[in-house]
Amino acid sequence: MKTNNILISLFFLVYTAIIFLLFPININLGLLYAFSVLNFIIALVWNNNYLSKGKSFNTYPSRIVLYTYLLVQFIVSIILLSTKFVLNLSLVIEIIVLFIFLVLLVLLLRSKEYIEDIENSE
Repeated sequence: MKTNNILISLFFLVYTAIIFLLFPININLGLLYAFSVLNFIIALVWNNNYLSKGKSFNTYPSRIVLYTYLLVQFIVSIILLSTKFVLNLSLVIEIIVLFIFLVLLVLLLRSKEYIEDIENSE
């Protein structure tokens, strides 16, 4: 396994342990954990498909966005579980965070493709 996959997996294991040990199991925890699993899968797919294909100019920014997103997801879910937000509000907040992350990833991917097209045309 790649080092980054191991780091992401360890982060997810620690996150899972903290979530299930500190908070009672309810529907809000289930929703937040489902979003966390989705985020974990997106992080691994992005890491394996786009960041492991050699060094490019935006590999470092992509990793920063990826790790920052995982950290933000962790903090947001802990806050939402600690403050007993309503389920609908938790869902909206999680969708907004996921949307912002996906927009940043698409922008990074498109910028990489644009720069490579410019370099290849010259």
